[in-house]
Amino acid sequence: MIQSVQQAAQAASEVARALRDVGLQRQGGLAEANKTIQCPKDFGSAVSSEDQNNWADFAFSFRQWLCFADSTYAADLDYVEEHSDTVVTYNDTAAGQASKARSTKLHAILAGILKHRPLRLLRAVGDSNGLEVWRQLHALYVPKTKVRSMAILSAIMGFPAFTKERTLLEQVQMLERLGDEYQRTSGTNISDDILLTTLVRALPRAVQQHIQLGMTNATTYQEVKDRVVA
Repeated sequence: MIQSVQQAAQAASEVARALRDVGLQRQGGLAEANKTIQCPKDFGSAVSSEDQNNWADFAFSFRQWLCFADSTYAADLDYVEEHSDTVVTYNDTAAGQASKARSTKLHAILAGILKHRPLRLLRAVGDSNGLEVWRQLHALYVPKTKVRSMAILSAIMGFPAFTKERTLLEQVQMLERLGDEYQRTSGTNISDDILLTTLVRALPRAVQQHIQLGMTNATTYQEVKDRVVA
């Protein structure tokens, strides 16, 4: 009987050690991500309009951090954003259960970041379904409406001139995020000419003149972006 107790204790110890090792492995990716990309500290304010304005920057920064830690989240987030009208469920397959496990982990992460209304939304979602929380947040702050898409297009057309407080790359990425939002809300890609015109107009004067000297009728947005970043 003593031998059986000892064997059971040893087995329990091995299980605990294995669970601890798995936990450390899971945290490792997040810890490594924090060394390169800082996770946003929080999201959610007492004023809903502020959340509406801040969502795009938060979502971009959070996705960059999360997908750097675990690239498999990219497909999950893309899917729920593209199907924002459909409640998130999981198939009883290996891939479906793997996605569900990532969703549970996402729920725990968001629970430590969200505040005020976004946190109340999270608490109302059952089964620790983090991807469902993300879907609802995305649907709330990036609604697919004509008014919303027109507002985003207006923001693109009126994009402010680049400043010295941020790098050129950061500001180009901000412009492209608006373009991505327009595509999600309107269902159509934004014209390459609109992005090109806006980018050239927003560039610092010296860079703008340099870019314009090398432009032709066939110049594309991607070509100008590459030259700016270079």
